[in-house]
Amino acid sequence: MINLTPVETENTTGSSSENFMKIAKIMALWAALFGSHGRLN
Repeated sequence: MINLTPVETENTTGSSSENFMKIAKIMALWAALFGSHGRLN
């Protein structure tokens, strides 16, 4: 997993699923952006 914010190290109890959802939403946004502009890879 990629640590985007230093807050993740502070609250480790039950925050793994929340961080996963945040990363999933970010990945979905990136997929939508790169999907509309064509794949770069």
